[in-house]
Amino acid sequence: MAGIKAGKYDEYLVGYQVEADATDLSETEVYLGSDTAQNSFAWLVPLSEGRAVVGMAPRRRANGQMEGFIERLNPMADR
Repeated sequence: MAGIKAGKYDEYLVGYQVEADATDLSETEVYLGSDTAQNSFAWLVPLSEGRAVVGMAPRRRANGQMEGFIERLNPMADR
């Protein structure tokens, strides 16, 4: 287990997620990079057949990032 010191921290990430329809997803996926969640990360976790949790924890205010991320996951989605 990692040794993490207890104490006061200056920065926190606030994450949020939604349930969505998903196909062909068998394992958890983690996405890194500034084009995903502004220098942070996002995730896609299968729940059951055809359903998944899509989430992210951006360092700054989200302002449409989740919608953009979901569109990139499924570029053929109806708009």
